[in-house]
Amino acid sequence: MLFRSSNEGIGAPTLDIDLDDAEWTTEVKKITEDDMLRFGKREIKPHPLKKRVLVSDKQLRSEAMDTESIIMDRAAYKFAITEEKAFLLGSGNQQPLGLFTPSAQGIDTDRDFTLEYSNDITADDLKGVKYNEKQQYQAKSEWIFNRTILGTIAKIKTGDVYYIFELPADRNAIATLLGSPVSMSEYAPNTLTASQYVGIFGDMSWYWICDSLSMRIKRLNELYAENSLVGFIFDKETDGAPALPEAFTRLKTGTVAHP
Repeated sequence: MLFRSSNEGIGAPTLDIDLDDAEWTTEVKKITEDDMLRFGKREIKPHPLKKRVLVSDKQLRSEAMDTESIIMDRAAYKFAITEEKAFLLGSGNQQPLGLFTPSAQGIDTDRDFTLEYSNDITADDLKGVKYNEKQQYQAKSEWIFNRTILGTIAKIKTGDVYYIFELPADRNAIATLLGSPVSMSEYAPNTLTASQYVGIFGDMSWYWICDSLSMRIKRLNELYAENSLVGFIFDKETDGAPALPEAFTRLKTGTVAHP
């Protein structure tokens, strides 16, 4: 993923119409003109993301625990979750455009790979997805699944003998599927019914993220003083969107159930 700090939007250039292939010719023959190259542009502009937290002054003064540190940790965690959800599922309207959101401004439906069944995933499906990606993206591509979908994949065997996927025993090791890294997200789709997204494979460096500022924290000591409360305001600005659709392939369930 590309990160950039800016208080202005950035244009993610898109190649809407490519050049034709080069042509074989002779030394003195006039070269055919090709003026069809067209670039598009989608703007990535940071959107505000905020949270206000109130806590009692007495609790903050308590020596039993470091309440302020807990508030900071939980706020950071909740902001991270909110961003992760948006990077996966966001609508693109005053928020990031998600990887699983079909859109002409992001990843259109022509990058969907339809699986054989509506309620299952096969080894052939996964191989089909991987080789739906062009070679130049495969080297950096990775899978993203919900853990329940990955649990289904973990049950696939080759000839009822060997499992095709197993989480590594070393928790620091990188899990791989068909030679490519695997990431799990609780917020990736996980419904095995007809015509639903259940995963994605792609080069995530082509998902661009733009932050205009890092997390800011304001402590409000006086505003709620008469109620013996202290306020904390957290805010940042961020946006994100896929910048090159062909670098991604989404897995979409079929319409027929596994017999």
